[in-house]
Amino acid sequence: LLKHITRTFPKINSQEATQHKGYEFFESDKEKISSELEDWYFTIRDVTAFNEKAIAELASVSSEISTLDMNNFYLTATFFELLAGVVKLQIAMQMVENKARNIAAYIIAFELIQGKKDDHLQHVLQYMESVMGDQNKLEDRMWHTMLYLRERCLPLERIIRGASKGLLDPIQKWSSAASFEQKRMFSILYDATKIVQPSRTDRYLELEYLNNLREWMQYALLVCPAALQDDEARRCLNKI
Repeated sequence: LLKHITRTFPKINSQEATQHKGYEFFESDKEKISSELEDWYFTIRDVTAFNEKAIAELASVSSEISTLDMNNFYLTATFFELLAGVVKLQIAMQMVENKARNIAAYIIAFELIQGKKDDHLQHVLQYMESVMGDQNKLEDRMWHTMLYLRERCLPLERIIRGASKGLLDPIQKWSSAASFEQKRMFSILYDATKIVQPSRTDRYLELEYLNNLREWMQYALLVCPAALQDDEARRCLNKI
């Protein structure tokens, strides 16, 4: 059953699932499955809600201003905090292993227990489809994410290049992201061990590295944005 729902994801049909081997065990353990995978689903659901608001804010700011006043420290820090946060989140979500299997299993278990689909299901499936694919390298995920944002916030490139001209040193202090956080939000991303086992695998270490991505993003976006256009330069940036 798990192989079937992983192979057919994001198409999920609870009725069709009853015809596959292993369904009887799945049905008998639906409460446990739902409980164990709940954090996975809530995280994806929260990410979709965050993206909707955050990307809309980025697009709004991008369309209203042509340059950032680097003397306005709070405004500048807040803007790039949001930008770096959005990029970091998309990259992290792309690297989560077994996401199709776990999310699909939760969706079926939820429907078996509640007798209906979750109200946010369509948004979750749309987002999952957008982050699926072969994103094995950090630099590829970085590039994929920047293209994703560029398509939605075309004025961003102009703002980033304008800001980089007046910036001598990367911003060292970032405003708090607490305003974007709610109870349960990003619960998996705060604990890499929920995503990758055993805890010291390469994937775990990579996720741990992403927790320090802000300084890297400052350099890549503000100091030398042109480097993102060159494959070799991106490989060098990835080693910083």
